[in-house]
Amino acid sequence: MLKKILPKLFLFCFLYLNTEFVFAQSSSLDEDFLESLPPSVKDELELQNEIKEESDLEQLFQSDTSQKTNKYILEKLKSQLEELENRLDNTNQNENNLTRFGSEIFSSLQSTFTPINVPVVPSEYFLGFGDKLSVSFYGQLSENYELFINRDGTLTVPEFGKISLNNKTLDEARNEIRKLINESAIGVNVELDLIEMREIQVAVLGRAKNPGIYTVSANSNILSILNIAGGISDSGSFRSIALMRDGKLISKYDLYDIFVFGKLPLNMRVRSGDVILVDPVKKLIPVTGGVNLPAIYEIKDGESLQDLLKFAGDLSDSFKGFNYVEVKRYSVDKYQITKVQKDNFNNYIINSRDSVLVPYYQSDPIFLEEVTISGMVNKPGKYFIQDGETLTDLINKAGGYKEGAYEFGISLFRESALNTEREFAELNYAEAVNYIVSSLGRPGVNIGPQALDFVVEELRSRRSKGRLVMDYDFLAAQQNQALDIELIHGDQIYVPKLERVVYLVGEFHNPANHTFNPSSSIKDYVHASGGMKEDAYENLIVIDPDGSSSLYKTKFFANNDNTIYPGSVIYAPRDIGQLDGISYASAVAPILSSLALSLASLNSISD
Repeated sequence: MLKKILPKLFLFCFLYLNTEFVFAQSSSLDEDFLESLPPSVKDELELQNEIKEESDLEQLFQSDTSQKTNKYILEKLKSQLEELENRLDNTNQNENNLTRFGSEIFSSLQSTFTPINVPVVPSEYFLGFGDKLSVSFYGQLSENYELFINRDGTLTVPEFGKISLNNKTLDEARNEIRKLINESAIGVNVELDLIEMREIQVAVLGRAKNPGIYTVSANSNILSILNIAGGISDSGSFRSIALMRDGKLISKYDLYDIFVFGKLPLNMRVRSGDVILVDPVKKLIPVTGGVNLPAIYEIKDGESLQDLLKFAGDLSDSFKGFNYVEVKRYSVDKYQITKVQKDNFNNYIINSRDSVLVPYYQSDPIFLEEVTISGMVNKPGKYFIQDGETLTDLINKAGGYKEGAYEFGISLFRESALNTEREFAELNYAEAVNYIVSSLGRPGVNIGPQALDFVVEELRSRRSKGRLVMDYDFLAAQQNQALDIELIHGDQIYVPKLERVVYLVGEFHNPANHTFNPSSSIKDYVHASGGMKEDAYENLIVIDPDGSSSLYKTKFFANNDNTIYPGSVIYAPRDIGQLDGISYASAVAPILSSLALSLASLNSISD
């Protein structure tokens, strides 16, 4: 891990220390510099210089903007839009898609650059025309001056004359000024600091994203200047970047030395008039599979499979157990796959149409599964479980039941059941609404607004729980594992306290909670609640403490075998047939009634 992070950390520090000195493109170009450039480049740069300080969009809609300038602005905006789209595409792409290695370094959208000049002076920085120095005298003479270096490279020190500082380091300049002062004054100490760096102009040409002339701080380097030029284009090379000075090649740079190995060349500083030329890319090779950094890599002539794997961060741990890499080599009309053995990586030379697949095996991570138990157990809380653990195992882990626990009312809530409930409710709701809409105007069917209002009300009142209806007996499950309930990750179990209460809800004249009496029947509880309202459905729904429900028919001679327990709920739903505008004999009544019954049976159990 440290091996992967160090080069990126090194690069970040390098960019941070240097990009602060990048300035905006200057509105006044150096004439000598312009004259030294080819005519086509000169014309393009002069056109760029016509663009005013205001935003591109503001200038685009001004009447005095020339057609040539409008065209340039439109091209610039188009380039920026494409860059933004690429950034969004890179953000949304899935992990199996490869990006070109190094492109993320220059991924920031470059539009405007505000001048920042807070110099941190490296030892190799040479002073020149335009640098601003702070010269302070101490001792027999106490003065402080802020002075610019003149065009001829000299510094005029008040009362002491001129001194040449061109191409001298700050330490050398400090010694020269001390020497000058000591020749005519005794007991005077001198301090010298660089407080503002000069600006220089550098051309970025070739396959950069935004070629042109940039005005930058004199402390800038090739990497920071490429960054403000938008980076390397799709057809540009990260591994062949030339620094030209006075028409001569000074050096060529391979950015992989920095991006991969963290090796920063010491001679990347530029001077005014330098040209940074990005060469075209040659070989791009995709590498996938068991490497630390799958991506598309640029390869030079003669580089081997071993070199390519080093660029990709070397083989990952997932490669262990394999001793070969597959190379898919394309010709014009076919391809062949070669298994290159590990001991031959260094001898296998990569071609331009190759792609590399590194075999790997990565086991699925093992996630700890947990369930929650609350209520009347001795140690409620979250517990980790393994495959095959049951409700009985969990109750034992939780120290068993507390005195007064009501086992018949145990609730088990599960996410899969919750999702099924929601889907079922949405399906019923959609069917009911579709029927109402399709029945409007049909002969014999007169549906008023109350119908749709009722369906909406029922849906809003529904609170899906995801409760499983289960027949569980702790003692029986200990003796017979087939009677137990296997748990899964995320299950929530609640063990209630025994309360001798029967709940009556819905269309009763006086819905209330009644004390449980073993000798009382459903009719007794209904009578105690004032009986059923006129708009109540003819049958009742009885929900047992374990979550199961049954229908109680109120008609004479009906055969009912419902049993009432402590914690039972007796629910009287509304009769949809009594709503204004709906004929109970029509097909809509069974649909809405079914919806009401299903909502009631799933919604009437509290935690």
